[in-house]
Amino acid sequence: MGLALRGLAAGLLTALTLVGGVAAAEEAPKRGGVLTYMIPADAPPSFDGHREATFATVHAVAPFYSVLIRANPENPASTAEFVCDVCTEIPEPTDGGRTYSFMIRNDIKFSDGSRLTAADVAASWNRIVDPPDGIISARRGYYSMIDKIEAPDPNTVVFHLKFATAAFLPAIADPYAFLYKKAMLDQDPRWFEKNILGSGPFRFKEYEAGQSISGVRNPDYYRKGLRRDRIPRLSTVHPRRIEGRARRPAHGAGERLELRQPDHAEPPAQTVRRSAGTPRAEPGNRSLEQRAGIVAGLGHAHGRRHRFSEFADGRD
Repeated sequence: MGLALRGLAAGLLTALTLVGGVAAAEEAPKRGGVLTYMIPADAPPSFDGHREATFATVHAVAPFYSVLIRANPENPASTAEFVCDVCTEIPEPTDGGRTYSFMIRNDIKFSDGSRLTAADVAASWNRIVDPPDGIISARRGYYSMIDKIEAPDPNTVVFHLKFATAAFLPAIADPYAFLYKKAMLDQDPRWFEKNILGSGPFRFKEYEAGQSISGVRNPDYYRKGLRRDRIPRLSTVHPRRIEGRARRPAHGAGERLELRQPDHAEPPAQTVRRSAGTPRAEPGNRSLEQRAGIVAGLGHAHGRRHRFSEFADGRD
């Protein structure tokens, strides 16, 4: 699934295709449809969320991936409330606040059909916290409190901290912290810069360099039984620039919903700066708590993926 990243465009068009049946009851939401949304940015520098700090990457690629924990999509105004994505519950720390043991769900599959295990979670986070030589980790400085990460069994990931801090959970609720397949990282640590293989609500379909990226609903998505009354009556999803206000037609089966991404939609100005047109995290001399708040804020500013799971609940 090698992809050549070439050329830039004024906007990156992302299309996520939802394929599904129609609910039996006339009043019930109908499965299927197309959502089109615009990402006002050039083509992503790469597909690697660990490496990049631009919403051109996270808004285009996050729907294909899972994370360990995330900002609560039911309470997006909060920067201190988090929920599990691939874990079963947010753990209480032990060892005086220095050890967090996350139990990992056993029903998660990558798009190639293989199971996501604690080894994949640990490998992904070790790459973020202590990347191999030649690998860039854009937010590495936010995780200075982490001593080591291990997977003692296929269902458990343990984070050992150097010291207890309330900044830990907000820091790891990072929307860029995609969970990668360990076998691919072992084969080539840079594989995910040009390839997409995840376990999120959508499966990658195709990429047209600098123009569009598309995916289809993941039939094996693990978050079953989401609030079905909130699933729009759609058939497909597309990102593109729309002049003026968002146009929202009735959400009937086979109809189209178009959303406009505000031109200024990016992390708060005080937390990033532009370098050659790309937003970049600026840790500066901030405290761990401030840095953690920035990461949590990114989770809300880039929270589009959290809502994507409501479009694809894994049911056919």
